[in-house]
Amino acid sequence: MKEESDAITPESIDVSASDLVVIGTPVWAFKATPAINGAIASLRGCNGKKAVIFATCGSSAKDTLPILKKALEGKGVIVVGQFVFNRKEIEDGQKIKVLIDSIIAAKNR
Repeated sequence: MKEESDAITPESIDVSASDLVVIGTPVWAFKATPAINGAIASLRGCNGKKAVIFATCGSSAKDTLPILKKALEGKGVIVVGQFVFNRKEIEDGQKIKVLIDSIIAAKNR
């Protein structure tokens, strides 16, 4: 609830050699998990990189994706896709295909 970050290993994640960053998180109290917050804080070499973000939740992700997007944009990342899957949608093959297709399209842009 407090948007806290956990320490992660490795302490620094260099994505400079990557074309695209994909980040997914379960939703805890309408926020990303502390481990995902820690991973985003640890990102390096991400200025100008594209990202697709997604969240899984029981019913509502509320502010999860806007908070993640803001944190990534603060590191110079351009969020090109955002998806939320509730407990029913996570089993919907067509919705998952849309996420995968978005990732492929973003990588090829």
